[in-house]
Amino acid sequence: MLAGGIPRTAQKLAEEATEVVIEAVRRERSAVINESVDRIYNLTVLSSELGSTASDISPKWIAATGCS
Repeated sequence: MLAGGIPRTAQKLAEEATEVVIEAVRRERSAVINESVDRIYNLTVLSSELGSTASDISPKWIAATGCS
């Protein structure tokens, strides 16, 4: 995936998002969890490729969710 750069990573992220939706419609809880992990991984890789770090994302997450 990394060899494909940002375009390939973004494509994988979109694929995983679709898989989460499909499994959610099927009400396959375990599959949703597994696909969500894959999606979070791909999002983390994409963010890293764009130069973002957890310290860039954390304040936004806390502001949006109220969770720290």
